[in-house]
Amino acid sequence: MKLYERTENGTTAIVSLEDGVAEAERASTDRRNVPSMSSRGGRHHLEYRDGRIVDLVLVDAPAEEPKTALAAPAGRTFTVIYTGGGEPIVHAAGCSHNVRDSFQGVHTTEQVTGSLEDVAAYVYADMIDEDEALTGEDFISELTVKPCAR
Repeated sequence: MKLYERTENGTTAIVSLEDGVAEAERASTDRRNVPSMSSRGGRHHLEYRDGRIVDLVLVDAPAEEPKTALAAPAGRTFTVIYTGGGEPIVHAAGCSHNVRDSFQGVHTTEQVTGSLEDVAAYVYADMIDEDEALTGEDFISELTVKPCAR
């Protein structure tokens, strides 16, 4: 998908393809208010009589970030089960399978509210504190996330 990057007197904004084309077309027919205009290869340079200078540059829209299978909505409550061996197991709060997993030598069970990134940040807080470049997102894949929590 294409968009226009619109820069007016140094301030840049992204506008839709339709809005960019419409502004360039209006400017090309309005010599009274736009005495100087040039266009070439998806670029338009407009100089308005009131002193505004606008550059329109055709650009690719930023790619949407892929939704991961672990993109649970924020604000949910999860049960985190520490089994003493392996990574913590994450269930949605109230899931009937919590009980089965909690018999695997539980050290503790905790309730965490937020997103899966928040759960990972909570569980791996010590590691994140050691390296400020790390976030909860870096540790989501380390959690054993059950289908009820996805």
